[in-house]
Amino acid sequence: MHRRRYLASLSASSVAAFAGCSSQRTDGPVTAGPPRLTVEGRWVTDPDDNPVVLRGVSLDDPVWSLEHAEVREKEYWDAFRLATDDDAGWHARVLRLPITPRSISDAGMDAVVDALDRAVELAAERGVYLLVDYHASERYDTSSIDRRLRSFWDRVAPRYTDDTHVLYELFGAPTEPAAGGLEAWRTWRDCATPWLSRVRDRAPETPIVVGSPAWSSMTAYAAAEPFDHDGLLYSAHVYPSWDPRSWEAAFGTPAFDVPVFLTEWGYTAAAEAAGADAHLIGSTAEWGEPFREWVDAHENIHWCAATFGTRRQPAMFDADWTLPDGNDHMGALVKDWLADRRDDHRPGRETPIPSGEGSPPASPESVRIEEIHETRATVRWERPPDPDGDDVLQYRVIVDDREPSTLRGVERATELSNLDPDQEYEVRVTAVDERGLESDPAFVRFSTLDRTRPAAVIPRTASDPVGDEDSAWSAAEPHAADMLL
Repeated sequence: MHRRRYLASLSASSVAAFAGCSSQRTDGPVTAGPPRLTVEGRWVTDPDDNPVVLRGVSLDDPVWSLEHAEVREKEYWDAFRLATDDDAGWHARVLRLPITPRSISDAGMDAVVDALDRAVELAAERGVYLLVDYHASERYDTSSIDRRLRSFWDRVAPRYTDDTHVLYELFGAPTEPAAGGLEAWRTWRDCATPWLSRVRDRAPETPIVVGSPAWSSMTAYAAAEPFDHDGLLYSAHVYPSWDPRSWEAAFGTPAFDVPVFLTEWGYTAAAEAAGADAHLIGSTAEWGEPFREWVDAHENIHWCAATFGTRRQPAMFDADWTLPDGNDHMGALVKDWLADRRDDHRPGRETPIPSGEGSPPASPESVRIEEIHETRATVRWERPPDPDGDDVLQYRVIVDDREPSTLRGVERATELSNLDPDQEYEVRVTAVDERGLESDPAFVRFSTLDRTRPAAVIPRTASDPVGDEDSAWSAAEPHAADMLL
């Protein structure tokens, strides 16, 4: 079930060259970086309790990048600087640095640590945060991953514990076991807790990003049953294979309770996606812009766009490091988004944390049933007012005692499916505002059609028609039809 391909092997000459070009790091932070971040409820805050939201990009694995230096037009550290170059129009405030198991096995931890040392120092100089990611995509219940995770974090976690601008991502993309919903989350939590405790013991104050099974897609359960550790953010990976109708329930709802970090997202056009998996295929108009609109509706969601490079799909740049524009490319959208939000939720910027108190929105208005069939129907409603003037972030639709369906605030209709013929149903619709406050429900009842009964009956007239057909039809007694078409 591997959704991502492992990286190509490194040559001995490349590894030696990489080790020779990096500097050794002394104990303690070499350069003072941005201030330490802490987690307060669903918010990440700076030392003055201002809310901070990290927005940035994911780089290539540095060891992988050196191996492919002959096909790159930009030296790796130049790309690192470009992503944080305000004068060039890039305003990333966090850089995600993925370290793959293949890089570790081929280059060795000494070379990997050399790369991290240089990245940590350069990020401090550039005034940005650095997210160090153990970038594995595999089962999480094997002795192999247990051994490798312990070895990696035993070396890395204490090394940068005093660097205030460093965050850790425990395990980039755990895959299986993933069946069973909440039970799968509990299995993952039991398995990952010893690794998390190990990192926390070695880095007591470093924020840690925690993933979930099925390539970090089970974020919704983090709010219901979080890990028993402080200072955690919960990651999510969102690509075009995710139906936009699922975003709110899967990733928006948990953001009301815990910090959510979209550590991977992106898209690429089919025509440009040589070597890209099908789950990456999308466009700016149909996927990128709706995705941006949805994320911006949740003020506490962090993100890193993948990938700030030319090779690993979805790539933001062409092979010659030009930034393609247009509907088929994501780079221009990412650049504009970072520029537009560059001053929002920055460390040191005095910003009050939105209160969780206040008045919930009114109940959704004009709830009605349309297009009734035997096994499906459509429910529609209008946006309610909110006493505090807050935006409605989502609607929750419940049919009888079923699990609720969660929709984004821009949606005001949904199809009810898997119904039984000739049955009465009660539908409840609530609205949830940006504080997470939920309205009282609005109710509507309806009955589905009966398969055994015709939808409409036109009776015979009392006597045979006399004269022309038009006058006969106009003289017939009208009857209402049972089905609304």
